[in-house]
Amino acid sequence: MKNQQILFSRRNKVVLNNEDGIKKIIKTYADKERCQIEYQTLLDLPNSLVPKVLEKGEKFICLEYIEGELLLDEFLKADTEKAKELAIKLANFINDFRTILRKKIPNDENFRNYIITKNNLYRIDLEQTSNGTLEQYLAQVISFATLHSQVDEVCVEFSHTLIQATNPNLANAKNDYTKYLTMLAYRWKVPFPQELYNKVLERNCPLNNY
Repeated sequence: MKNQQILFSRRNKVVLNNEDGIKKIIKTYADKERCQIEYQTLLDLPNSLVPKVLEKGEKFICLEYIEGELLLDEFLKADTEKAKELAIKLANFINDFRTILRKKIPNDENFRNYIITKNNLYRIDLEQTSNGTLEQYLAQVISFATLHSQVDEVCVEFSHTLIQATNPNLANAKNDYTKYLTMLAYRWKVPFPQELYNKVLERNCPLNNY
């Protein structure tokens, strides 16, 4: 028996296909270029970091279905200890990603694009992968956390643990964080979170001294 469920996506058509208990994700893209970028990135990374590619067409990719929880959902309900655990898992992913793809990062950061299972953290959206630095990657992650955190201390400990586990250039990380947070606040039409921004910098000393 075949069953299909349309999943949320801002740019593409994403369908969860369930046929006789076998689940697959079918992602259809607006253009061939984005499809090819994601396809190549998925092939370059091990299946401990991303879903396995099952099939590719001109504008679609069929992927294995990863059963788990969205990083966003886990982050929103986390206390400070759980936030540290999530940061370590994400840091491990970032370190592995950078080891393999070196100068590339996945842009358009969103915690909905990560799935947490018992043993792994997977990235499920890579169509905007391009050249970038570790500091830019972290700045996007921490900016997203800053604008979505419901408890300041959760964001502060999450960001601190993430930085400690990835060892970026702190001066560059601060500059990129300021830039991305300003850009996202403007794009999403929300006030700049000055108080939480200051707390993040203070916790990550000597980051605030640069």
